[in-house]
Amino acid sequence: DGVTPIIHQLMASPFVTQLSCTTGFIAGCAIAPLLHYPMFGIGGVPWTYFSGLALAISTVTMYSLYRIDHDQHATIAPEGSYMKPEMVPLLNSIVRYDVKGGDFGTYSLSSKAWVGGPAECQRGKVNAETVRSYQREEDSWGEKYTFDNPVLAYLCHYIDRDIQRQYPEHTVTVKDVNYLIECRDSMCQTDWSVNFIMERSKANNAVGQKNHLEQFDDKVEKISVYDESMTKRKRRKVLKSIETVSVGIELILAMKQRGIKDIYSKKRNSMISLDDLEAWVRQKAPGTFMFESDEKDTPFKGESIESQLSRLEWRCQDIENTLTIWEQVAFDERKKKWLFVIATTTTGVLATFLSGMLIGI
Repeated sequence: DGVTPIIHQLMASPFVTQLSCTTGFIAGCAIAPLLHYPMFGIGGVPWTYFSGLALAISTVTMYSLYRIDHDQHATIAPEGSYMKPEMVPLLNSIVRYDVKGGDFGTYSLSSKAWVGGPAECQRGKVNAETVRSYQREEDSWGEKYTFDNPVLAYLCHYIDRDIQRQYPEHTVTVKDVNYLIECRDSMCQTDWSVNFIMERSKANNAVGQKNHLEQFDDKVEKISVYDESMTKRKRRKVLKSIETVSVGIELILAMKQRGIKDIYSKKRNSMISLDDLEAWVRQKAPGTFMFESDEKDTPFKGESIESQLSRLEWRCQDIENTLTIWEQVAFDERKKKWLFVIATTTTGVLATFLSGMLIGI
């Protein structure tokens, strides 16, 4: 449909009409003898005996040239203008941890579903970069588009860019790399928070036990799949932060299950409200999808901590124990801050004292 106006404009030119008629006449003259011999044969030659073989050869040739799934039959359009339909979901994908399955996988933001193992995400990254490179190179016709249909890709690149408006369902879009990294990090916080909550629910392990530390080291090694360039020290810091925040999230969800808006903290000798806890979590992990309301206008419908725990049929059995763990976590955090302040202040005082002595000398 998009090509029809262009054809009308070309054929309206007398020169193009004459050229079309001339080439058609020449083609007809050339094809006539080629069609004559296959139809009537050559005198004295028993060509009918070879008709079956000729038909078989023709059938095999056409099948090898025109079958849709021929991997080596590439399109004429430039690389990046066409993407196979089965590859499209991988273009906007991230690595996630499947808490229920206990393993990593690739999650597609386009289809909003799991699409394979972690290796599929790497395949998607390579192909997504090919699409980005193609679309960045604008020409005199304007913006370039990628399609999941080879015919549309060819027509849009060489003939009419307006085809994209008529077939938006076949247009392939690729998200920005930074956006995908943000989604990956947010879901890393979300998925591992769910994992820590489920582990505490099953084993009732308090933070700091020996067997817990052994498991934690295993997790530090496993999360290298997110980013292999991340050092072990940084991975440990990230995972420890997620574990700390997950305690606060668990306490929030436990209070919501019981319909409690405030809870008394013996260690603090004060009431702690849901709003205070949520503010604490948001400050520590701003990208975490904590509630179902956080899923709105995102490709992670049903993937928040609240939604995942609901599917896993989680219920907090001992809210007092959860509160005790959170109090300890919050206390340790405040203690680290005070030690840092004291160390910084002491260093500053010593530096001032030494510099004064040197000046005096």
